[in-house]
Amino acid sequence: MRNNRLAFFEKKLNMMKEALTKSERRIAEYICENPEDFTKMSITELSEKIDTSVAAITRFTKKMGYEKLPDLKMEITRDLEASGNLKYQKQYGNIEESDDVMTVAQKVIQKNIESIQDIEKMLKKEDLEKVLDIMRGARRLIFVGLGGSASVAQDAYHKFMRLGIMVELVTDVHVQGIVSTVGNSEDAVIVVSHEGANTELNMALKIAKSNEMKIIAITQFTQSPLVKLADVSLYTLSREFSYKPEPLISRIAEYSLIDVLYVNYCTQSQEKLEEKLLKISDTVKQFKNYTD
Repeated sequence: MRNNRLAFFEKKLNMMKEALTKSERRIAEYICENPEDFTKMSITELSEKIDTSVAAITRFTKKMGYEKLPDLKMEITRDLEASGNLKYQKQYGNIEESDDVMTVAQKVIQKNIESIQDIEKMLKKEDLEKVLDIMRGARRLIFVGLGGSASVAQDAYHKFMRLGIMVELVTDVHVQGIVSTVGNSEDAVIVVSHEGANTELNMALKIAKSNEMKIIAITQFTQSPLVKLADVSLYTLSREFSYKPEPLISRIAEYSLIDVLYVNYCTQSQEKLEEKLLKISDTVKQFKNYTD
């Protein structure tokens, strides 16, 4: 099914692969093998060509995150146009043993840029607004991340702590179990998890949900157990890159999503927070010496 000309669409397919039915996989395979033909077909022509129903195509379109088939066609067209761009091809190229140090540096930086650009495509206004509504309405924000995701949760904790609101950091699943047990409907849990499939963490989050705690997920896979538990989810999108596995690439996108939430939160609460941020800045300066 792989088509290097459909880089963004392929990444979305990779994210959705476990959730696709046999007929939906057949639709995806046809699109990947015949992208130009697909963009010119009506939904009826496509259903006849693939020998599947119009309803199945409609379901596939919505499952992939597009409102209507023309929206999906537009995304495929953008992918095809981008693949003809030499700079784009360089951006998606893997590292070769023959690459010099600057070429390696350029490819790594371009891959990081790509991961940030992809989350912009994945972001939905209604989801972002819902996340911010939950965060603004919460008495306490609990940032959760295990393993490699812990650094992202810690970054979020450090940022929001500066705002003078009640925040906590959890990087241990057993601590999350305790937090979930004593929490209530005024608490919001923001969980960073690449796959969203950690069994123990999701068990702890089920307890949180039973206590009416709000759950926000930052993850990659739209059909993961975490997403099914969450009140709302924000998605990253990444594929493995030579010497840098998928979860490490997604970390760049996760940090960026935290920045999106932080700046939006500050902007929407500017009058309350501006004085606090200035006081914190003045306090931090007292711990620094610029004269030595």
